[in-house]
Amino acid sequence: PVAASSSGPVPMQANSARRRVFVALFRMHLLLTVYTVCAELTAVLVCSTAHAQILDLGREELVLEPTALDLIIRHCEFEYVAVRIAFSSGLVAFLFGLACRLAATLGAAPRGSTNTGERELMICLVLGLMFTSTMAWWTHLYNEEMASFPGTSRVFVRFVTLLLRRRKHSSWATISIISGLAAAILMPWALVSHRPSRESVSESGSLPRLESGKSEASMGSCSAVSPDKSC
Repeated sequence: PVAASSSGPVPMQANSARRRVFVALFRMHLLLTVYTVCAELTAVLVCSTAHAQILDLGREELVLEPTALDLIIRHCEFEYVAVRIAFSSGLVAFLFGLACRLAATLGAAPRGSTNTGERELMICLVLGLMFTSTMAWWTHLYNEEMASFPGTSRVFVRFVTLLLRRRKHSSWATISIISGLAAAILMPWALVSHRPSRESVSESGSLPRLESGKSEASMGSCSAVSPDKSC
C-alpha cells in the first residue's frame, strides 16, 4: 500500500464498473451541492419576504389570532411551508452530497489516491451509519416539533397545493415548476450517461483512420511549404 501511494494512483479502466460508480457519485455530489445552495438561499429569501408581510399587518388583523403561529399560518402559510421544505431539504441534500463525495473518494476512487493507498470501505460504512443516525434523529425532531401539521408529508402536500395555486396567477411560478420537473426528469440520465473514451474509440478503428487522415493532410501541407525537406 505504501508503494502504491508513493508511485501515484493507479488509473482505472475507461469502461470499468468502478469508474462508472466513481463518476456517478461525483456527479451526484455536484448536483446535491448546487441544490443545497439554492434551497438555503430560497429559505432566506422567503423568510425575509414573510417578515415584511407580517410587519405590514394592521392592528385589527393582529388581535384576531390567539398565537403567533396561527397568525403566520393565516397570512403567510405558503411562506411558512416553503421555508420549512427548503431549509430541511437543503440540510438533507448537504448530508447526502457529503456522503456521495466521501464514498467516491474513499470507496470508488483509483487505487493509491488516498493517503493509505487502500479503499477505506470500513470508514465508508461507519460514515454511512453516522449519516443514517443523524437523518433519523432529524426526522424524529422535525415530526415532533410540528404543531400545525401532523407530519413532514403533510407539509410537503400542502406546499405542492399552494404552489399550484400560485401557478394560476404568476407565469414565473409556472416557469419554476416546469424547470424543476425537467431537472428532476433529466437527473438520472445525467448521472449514468457515459461517453466512449479515446481508448475505446481507437479499438473500434475509427480513431486511427482520423489520425491517418490528419497525418496525410499535415504531410501534404508540409510538402507544399518545403518540398525539399522531410516533415
